[in-house]
Amino acid sequence: MISLLYKFQRHLRYYFLFSKREGIGGYRGVYPNFEAANKKLTGLKTGYDHPKVADWYAEGNTVIEIEDYPILFWLSEAIKKSNTVFDFGGNMGQNYRTYLKKLTELKTVEWICYDLPNIIKKAKTLNAPSNLSFTDNSKISLQNWTFLCMGVFQYLEDISPFYDVLKDKKPNQIIIAHLPLHQSQEFVSTQNGGVTYYPFKVNKKDEFINSILQCGYKLIDQWDDPISNCFIPFHPQESQAKFYGFYFTKIL
Repeated sequence: MISLLYKFQRHLRYYFLFSKREGIGGYRGVYPNFEAANKKLTGLKTGYDHPKVADWYAEGNTVIEIEDYPILFWLSEAIKKSNTVFDFGGNMGQNYRTYLKKLTELKTVEWICYDLPNIIKKAKTLNAPSNLSFTDNSKISLQNWTFLCMGVFQYLEDISPFYDVLKDKKPNQIIIAHLPLHQSQEFVSTQNGGVTYYPFKVNKKDEFINSILQCGYKLIDQWDDPISNCFIPFHPQESQAKFYGFYFTKIL
């Protein structure tokens, strides 16, 4: 009985913290699609493409955390075969600046950060090394490149254009990290992003992996993110989603 009461209090606490500053990073609700999720966010500032979001990213830290080490390892392998990294959702170049601390070889790599217009506008005002650039054009021509995506796909309603990119432009390697996936369910929740709120999508793990394999890639490694969680108050089944990382290489 005490255990059940504790669980209920925990769920209730995080449910009501969602709309407060203390609830940054928290989730609330389960919905069938982005439209339904956005309706629940009515009255709150939503979306990523805001100047305040850009300012917040500009203050982002570049501390290497435990969950960064699998990415560092596979990134070090990827740049042996690719001379360009396309950092999808790379905002102000935090990934480059962070990983440069351990991988000085990145100084010889062209690192391109793709993000939304307001983010890129702010990024271009910051001092950046000559090999670090920023764009809001996802259709730029690339050769001999690695696709890097960290903690982004969950905020996109439709990731099928990503599969088209893999088929058409064929990056040599794919590194995906901080991605929430569920063993058997696909759903949408909402998340407190600190500056704004937004829908948060969880895909089925096997379907996601198979979609990439069908584009002509081989899964080399996958790992669990030991830090992140997907606790959604009063939704125990959906809360079983976990965050993962993957490394794929192109089948020659």
